[in-house]
Amino acid sequence: MYDCRMKTLSIKARLRHFAKQVLKGMGRKPGLYRRTRDLLYEPRAYEALRARSLDDPGDREMRAYTAEQPSPHYHALIRLYTDMHTHGYQAGADRVAAEKVYAGSTLRRYAHPIRRVFADHQVSSALDYGAGKGENYKTHEPFRVAETGEVISDLKSFWGVDHIRPFDPALGDEIPQDTYDAVLCTDVLEHVFAADVPWVVDGLFARAKKVVFVTVSCRLANARIPTGEQAHITLRAPAWWAGVFHATANRHPDVDYVLCCDAPDIKGNHENFWFAREGYERRVTPDTTFSR
Repeated sequence: MYDCRMKTLSIKARLRHFAKQVLKGMGRKPGLYRRTRDLLYEPRAYEALRARSLDDPGDREMRAYTAEQPSPHYHALIRLYTDMHTHGYQAGADRVAAEKVYAGSTLRRYAHPIRRVFADHQVSSALDYGAGKGENYKTHEPFRVAETGEVISDLKSFWGVDHIRPFDPALGDEIPQDTYDAVLCTDVLEHVFAADVPWVVDGLFARAKKVVFVTVSCRLANARIPTGEQAHITLRAPAWWAGVFHATANRHPDVDYVLCCDAPDIKGNHENFWFAREGYERRVTPDTTFSR
C-alpha cells in the first residue's frame, strides 16, 4: 500500500512496519513499537470482551453486533465522551476546557474537499454524524481554507447546501431516521470500538442517498478518555479501513463514498490516503473528481 516493497512483505511484517511508522511520525523511539502494535492489532478491549463472553455460559461465541444490540463497550464509551464534553479532558500535559472539547475544528481542514464532493453529487442536504458540539453550524470566527485561501464564516453557504443536521450521541442526540443527500463523519470512527465499526459504517450508508464522506485518523491521539486510555481505541492501517468501506459499499450500490485516512507514509510523515468506490488516490489535485 505504501510502496512497491510492501507487496513482498508478509501480513505480520506489514503490521510491524505500520506500527513503526506510526511511532516514527510521532517522534517516538522505534524500540517502543510493541506498545503501538498492541494498540493497533491486539487491543485490550478485545481480551476483555472475549473474557466476558467466556464467563457467560449462554454466550460463549463472539457475535455480530448491531445498532439494536451494540457491544458492551459502545454505551460505556458514549458515557465517557459525555463526561469529556462536560468536564474537559487531558491532552498530554495540557487540560482541554469543556467548551473546546470536540467543537468541530477537524471538519474545517476538509472544507474544500467536502465542497467538491457535494458539487460532484449535487448535494442539498447533509447529516454530520459525530459533529461534536457542532460549532461549525453556529456563529463562529472566520477561518481560512488552506487550498484556496478563502476566508469563510458559514460552511453551509460555502458548501452550497440548504440543510445540515449535526448529530452526536455523546450529547444525548437521538440518531435521525431520515435520509440525506450526503453523510459526513470526520475523525469519529477511530473512537468507536472495533467490533461496533461495521454496523456504525453501515448506518452511515443507510442514511445517505448519494454519498458518504469520512475521514479517519490512523495515528495515536494526544487525548485521553477519563479512564486514562488512548482516545483512538481503534487504530488501524488505511488498508483496513478501505476494506471495511469497500465491503459496506457493496451492500449500498447506489451510494458513493470518499474515505480519507490520515496516516504515516513510508518515511513517517503525515500523509492523506484517499479511497473511493471507483479507486484510490494518493494525492488529491484540482483535477480529481469524486463522482462515478
